[in-house]
Amino acid sequence: MEISLGLFFGRLREGDVVSDFDCGNGDTNDFLKNDAIDYQRQNLAASYVLKDASNKVLGFVSLAMGAIRTKDHPALVVPNVEIRQYPGLKIGQLGVTRKRQGEKLGEFLVLASIKMAEELKENIGCRFVLVDAYHERIGFYERLGFKQAKSKPTGGTMPMYLLISEG
Repeated sequence: MEISLGLFFGRLREGDVVSDFDCGNGDTNDFLKNDAIDYQRQNLAASYVLKDASNKVLGFVSLAMGAIRTKDHPALVVPNVEIRQYPGLKIGQLGVTRKRQGEKLGEFLVLASIKMAEELKENIGCRFVLVDAYHERIGFYERLGFKQAKSKPTGGTMPMYLLISEG
């Protein structure tokens, strides 16, 4: 899908150019370059990319199913529903190449993920969009409506969630 002047959004494919992708985070770069295609083949995650006309990847988001444990988040419990985990779409990786940061490409990728979650909930259980945000990115996700799921960070990240509109 073309989104604006020469930028395309779609699922990561073998021919997409990722070799010089650098978002400033080594783990995220490594995932895109070495793991993303294998994760897709094994149905562990699906990666979606923003790319230019030469198939050069400018940004990407990797998505998988996830869950929030109700015992960890009593405020999210739905009355009269006994369930241990609420299902959600998890943003596992998100990165925008350094050269294009500040152009709202990351915001576009998150909003596209939210739209996918809203479409998923029509066919399967999907109540939240989830992310384990790096501390320096918490404000970014909060501006998009995400809330911190725990008062204490875990493993260098902050679990966050966005409740998908009901109905």
